[in-house]
Amino acid sequence: MHNCRAIVTDVESSGASAWRRFNAPPDRILWYYDENLALAEARRVPDALLVPLREAVARLAALAAGHR
Repeated sequence: MHNCRAIVTDVESSGASAWRRFNAPPDRILWYYDENLALAEARRVPDALLVPLREAVARLAALAAGHR
């Protein structure tokens, strides 16, 4: 969750150029966090962690979609 939030913050504050700092394109980064979210949901992680992760992944998805 922390890393996902950090990416969101970085892209929001630095703009689209922040995506170039990563070794994968935005859609692959989003895939990774989507998979982590799916695992957390399947394992019934407590809402105290799951809800913020969902929110971070949703924001990341919006930012990645805007980068296309």
